[in-house]
Amino acid sequence: MTITQPSLTNVMANFNGLVDPTDFGTVASYLKHPESRINYVLHTRTRDFLSPLADYLLEELYGDIFTPSELNAQINCFASEIKFRISTRYAAPEIAAGNYVWASDIALTARSWNLCLPPFCFTHTRGLFEVETTGTMARPRPTLPEHPVKFAQTMEFNLTPPSTANTHHTNLRIQYGTVVDIVDHFSHPGSPISYVLHVRSRELLVPTAQHLQNELNNPPRSTHLYRQYLSRLLERLDLVLSPRNRGFEIDARRIIPISVIPRVANSTFLYERPFCIAHTPGLFEGRLIHPRIFVPPVPRRSTGIKI
Repeated sequence: MTITQPSLTNVMANFNGLVDPTDFGTVASYLKHPESRINYVLHTRTRDFLSPLADYLLEELYGDIFTPSELNAQINCFASEIKFRISTRYAAPEIAAGNYVWASDIALTARSWNLCLPPFCFTHTRGLFEVETTGTMARPRPTLPEHPVKFAQTMEFNLTPPSTANTHHTNLRIQYGTVVDIVDHFSHPGSPISYVLHVRSRELLVPTAQHLQNELNNPPRSTHLYRQYLSRLLERLDLVLSPRNRGFEIDARRIIPISVIPRVANSTFLYERPFCIAHTPGLFEGRLIHPRIFVPPVPRRSTGIKI
């Protein structure tokens, strides 16, 4: 099968910057969540092979249309040739037992590095290739979806990311996905993220993170003082907050539960612990949530943040 595709050179150059360290429990949740766009976890022997594998597969698959069975068979061929392993959301009888690994057989606390490019999550999990797994294709699995998968549509958002001109600041890395990607990290019991700060525009992501880096060198020592600081921060920088825990004594107009935001909404975000700073188009414009649930605050003329 001959596949034609546009040049992805500029996109591939950024793959190394999209690799995130986490535990395998986070990766496994991608295959379970009903609104996750990840249908395959591809396991590599080394962390250094994540970006090259993503580069190779996207160059080979971009622009074609596959049924789920055809895509399974194609990935199985690649796995046999390149020697990586596969975990899937749905039944995949086309994938050879020697190429398959059950996500449930991997310890949720195992250290992993992952590169998510839906419908794939490229993952290196420490120790996976050093031990034998017990999974076989004989176990019952969910049935396959019947609709074909258009790979070009699935990859469109990731292949045309916004400009990353402002991502040069130390330890700041903009990521692209949907709200479900934020929720998966935010809701994990071991996550270091306690708050999601929503900004009005994508251009405010890095300046807001830089502002927090500068201000939180000496953070407030008590919970009460920290909440007072957050309250002032939301008003001063014109932000909206999604806290992990309820019961915040903060202006209700500046609070939005993460659960009411549509999980399929596109989002651009970065992490500055304990914050995830996110821009979700339509949130502040009132297009995503019914006004009975959330009314966006009136925009301020100036936030004091320089772009």
